[in-house]
Amino acid sequence: MMDSSSSPGGSDTRKFEEALSVFQEYLSDQVAPLLLVDEAEVLTSAPASLLATEIQKWISLQYRSAGDPTPVSDYLYHVARKIQHVRELQLLPEGMRRVDEFRQAEALIPEGAAYVATGKKPTRVEDEGDESFLRELWRKASSGIPAIQCEKEFPVDAYRIRRCFEHWLQEGALSAKVQ
Repeated sequence: MMDSSSSPGGSDTRKFEEALSVFQEYLSDQVAPLLLVDEAEVLTSAPASLLATEIQKWISLQYRSAGDPTPVSDYLYHVARKIQHVRELQLLPEGMRRVDEFRQAEALIPEGAAYVATGKKPTRVEDEGDESFLRELWRKASSGIPAIQCEKEFPVDAYRIRRCFEHWLQEGALSAKVQ
């Protein structure tokens, strides 16, 4: 299904595939929406294009196995309604908040952008309790290693990495590396 280079935001491929399986079961009316709560963070941190591809695969499978002339548009509508239902139940607020914050950080920290330390001491990122992770990420970030490369090197989700880069950039501890 996926190789490790396409895993969402550096997340473990197995976790994504498990979350995707639950999501597909939900789309197929095999599980209740409450079961998606545990999978929300993994799914919402995945690139939208990856989820769209997986939804297309699910629709294709349904269309081929239905054996009736149900139009693809009906399956698209079904998926949209199922996603809307989860949103209406407000089951994914934390995941959605993280997605919004990640997209904001992604806009501020472009994919290949490199940064350097300004000399201002970096402060601790709120709610980030792993000091060794912060030290190592700071070492890489301040030496010009782009966030996208750090996402591949650290066994954490992209949200945490982009959030740290954004924090350090906004406080003035990092600045864009002039090429």
